[in-house]
Amino acid sequence: MKYSKNFYQIKSNQEIFDKIKSERDGDKVGYYQLPEQDTSEIKAYAATIAKKHIMVIGIGGSSLGAKAIYEFLLPANSKLKNLSFLETIDPLKVNYSLDKIDLNNTQFVFISKSGDTIV
Repeated sequence: MKYSKNFYQIKSNQEIFDKIKSERDGDKVGYYQLPEQDTSEIKAYAATIAKKHIMVIGIGGSSLGAKAIYEFLLPANSKLKNLSFLETIDPLKVNYSLDKIDLNNTQFVFISKSGDTIV
């Protein structure tokens, strides 16, 4: 397939390939290395969470992957935890969402795709 659109000022297929390769081989955190990452620390921490509610906070692409996986696995979920997503900065929606849960029994998870988002 020949790349024909210039959305990101990329001039050629070779440039696309080079950018993907540099992300895979570089020091940047990228999606390509996720299957090989050691997640034992994350799993160990997750096992210690005793709170009933988990509120994932992230906007757009930041929380999209987690939400997609959650919704895909939802039919098989035993619902041990109440997972919800807050994907807005609208104060009315934020207040409405927070009023529906027990804040003392909620674990908050902040997601930033770039890693540069201020929390």
